[in-house]
Amino acid sequence: KTAYTEKVTSVNRAEVVSAGRNATNSGTSPSTSTATTVVNTHKLIPTQMYVYDENTIDFGPVLTQPNKKHDLHTALDSCKFQVNLHNPSKCFPITIKASLLDSSSTATFRISDPLIVVDPNETRQLTVYAFPRLVQEYTDTLILCTEGNPKARTYRIRVKGVRPQLEISKKTIAFERVLLELADTKRLTLTNPTDIPVAFRVHGLDALQEIHVDVMSGIVDPHSSTDVSLFFSSSKPVHLNKKMIHVEYADIDNIFEKAIEHVQVSGEA
Repeated sequence: KTAYTEKVTSVNRAEVVSAGRNATNSGTSPSTSTATTVVNTHKLIPTQMYVYDENTIDFGPVLTQPNKKHDLHTALDSCKFQVNLHNPSKCFPITIKASLLDSSSTATFRISDPLIVVDPNETRQLTVYAFPRLVQEYTDTLILCTEGNPKARTYRIRVKGVRPQLEISKKTIAFERVLLELADTKRLTLTNPTDIPVAFRVHGLDALQEIHVDVMSGIVDPHSSTDVSLFFSSSKPVHLNKKMIHVEYADIDNIFEKAIEHVQVSGEA
């Protein structure tokens, strides 16, 4: 009996190869040799990986999926993780039964095929899907059983349900009273407390000719902030009283319906 492990990691790819072989005494009996490869090839989500030290398939943060009925064929890439099943035998096919510890109809995780036949020296793919419903962490266990081999392989699965969120530092901005042609500047800080990037857009300035911003739209990285500067200036006397500008935000793929934060502004020139 032999076993080997190899670990390859990079920014956009995490791969672990694990193999276990059961030797047979007869060259004519079916081989129970099997090898499994867990691969993340989704280059847009570097947090989706196989964590070698924890024997865990980690989807990382995934947008919540409130719908209980999910079409596996139209699932987002962030909801899918490819597992390569390789048969190192040169003579005999192997049959692998895949299952999840939680197989209920409301389970967070799904698998593409419960039964997979792998021909000699061939590789077949098993897809694991994650559909978190709430903003919380979900876990399960993937179980792979090779027919004729009493030892099953298990992998822990983990996903964190997230939703886009943006915190605004101020809900009211009062500009200082300024002389004509001069300007007053205020700063609005947008903070993303989530594990996913959040896109934003400032609008409502068309009716406020006296106010300008340096950033109209952008993306706030996870657990970071960005500043938007607002400038108030006028060439003629004006009094702004409780006018509104709006900060619209959503996930970068526009999966969720956009949310809006309102900021009240006032000023006099």
